[in-house]
Amino acid sequence: MGTKTYNNYEDLLTFTRASKGHALRPVSYGTELVTNGDFSDGTTGWILKSNATIAVVNQELEVTVTGSGGGFSDNSQGMTTTVGKIYKVTFDARTGTYSGDFALIINTTAVLYETLSPDMTTYEYIFVADSSDFDLEFARASASTGTVYFDNVSVKEVLFDQPDGTLTLFEHPNNIPRVEYDADGNRLGLLVEEARTNLVTYSEDFTESSWGKFDTTISADATASPDGINNADKIIEGSGSSIHRINTAATIVSGTSYTASAFVKADERSIVLLRTNNGSTDEDTYFDLSSGSITSGSGLISDLGNGWFRVSRTFTASASTTSSFIYQVLLVSSGTTTSYAGNGTSGIYIYGAQLEAGSFPTSYIKTTGSTATRSADVASIPVADFGFNASAGSFVLDASWAGNSPDVSTLVHLGDTSDRHLVYYNNGFYRYQVKSGNVVTVQMVASGSEENDVVAASYKKDSYFFGDGSAINSDTSGDLPTEVLTTLDIGGYSSDNHFNGHIKSIKYYPRQLTSAQLGDLV
Repeated sequence: MGTKTYNNYEDLLTFTRASKGHALRPVSYGTELVTNGDFSDGTTGWILKSNATIAVVNQELEVTVTGSGGGFSDNSQGMTTTVGKIYKVTFDARTGTYSGDFALIINTTAVLYETLSPDMTTYEYIFVADSSDFDLEFARASASTGTVYFDNVSVKEVLFDQPDGTLTLFEHPNNIPRVEYDADGNRLGLLVEEARTNLVTYSEDFTESSWGKFDTTISADATASPDGINNADKIIEGSGSSIHRINTAATIVSGTSYTASAFVKADERSIVLLRTNNGSTDEDTYFDLSSGSITSGSGLISDLGNGWFRVSRTFTASASTTSSFIYQVLLVSSGTTTSYAGNGTSGIYIYGAQLEAGSFPTSYIKTTGSTATRSADVASIPVADFGFNASAGSFVLDASWAGNSPDVSTLVHLGDTSDRHLVYYNNGFYRYQVKSGNVVTVQMVASGSEENDVVAASYKKDSYFFGDGSAINSDTSGDLPTEVLTTLDIGGYSSDNHFNGHIKSIKYYPRQLTSAQLGDLV
């Protein structure tokens, strides 16, 4: 069969996800591609677009727009990109007298529109290069005229999983697989998730009017969020003797489970209440951000490092309704005390609010004025690329399941257009199924019920082994598939049975390993 050598898993994996997707991952950056991006050398390297003037004022590039399309570009500084590599554009910008949108343009395509604020704000855009040519422009996107200011324009290649990387809640572009890590830098594996929709319409901008404020104010961009940018807001309590709350609207459907979540960090206050309304009553979970624990109610709290935690709670709608109080965040003075005399200055940091239909939280989905959907991760490997043996073979699978529903969650599927060899999680146990035609010939259950077990399976006609660290079970009957098998699907093979978790490793042996050999590997 021969041996095929690949530099990394991405060379072997066929992967699609028709949307962006976040994951906590070590991120570092290549060399700077922009010359004079901080304008320390005046306007050197930068040229005018039409209908504008440029000058450096107080170490910022002042752009005065006088007509349609006014702006500036990088003067073709010799920047080149590598097709298929990921790049990050960042820049600081603020408005002076200009009141419209400004556009970031890459290779003649407008990719980002921003209404600039009077305060200098950092913006970013991440993309996969489809050309070696690279031209960066900024131009007016509305009819307004006036002055805008830019600084620290940067373009760098994004590098993942390097020793010098900083753990970052990184937003991966479309069709880029996500290998996730925990807060201690341990690799969890390939993140595979079903599609989900964030029903919160402004997930990061808590100053927006869709967020109700009761005896609270919001300080925008008060600290660096888990994505590494200074874009996390602060909820500041008022001075009244009352509750101190923010809330936002959503529509829920009776009988459906929902999960609310947010990234939070302690400042003067260290206890936060995540409250959801199920259509008739409020349900509460209290989180202590100093200890990283739940002090009352049910939910999850996950450490992201640097003082940040992701907190979540799940509820089931008792009625179909649209309400401004489906999702609420309250400050807590101590214990479970939510009504107290505030001092007008204390609060917590918040970022990335999410409400999704589902009985467990999935990765963060950014919204900027409407709901947004993260598409499902779809990963596979053609069997021709790893020396598949249809007559006898073995799998050893190391994975961690994130869901908590009884539905089928596929770990791996080896087949054609249907499931022929299937390792999946269902009702608390990993299971192994073999099917020939439409007939199930083998059905085995692992003895252990842990959701992060290493499980192993081996097959040969009338000889099958399957199990985990508890035991390796055997089955001495059952036919192999008669079909020609073409693909190993990873973490799912249809839209409704995704694994929803991390797959750390998949090992395949083109021969049947014995029960004892499998036991040594799990």
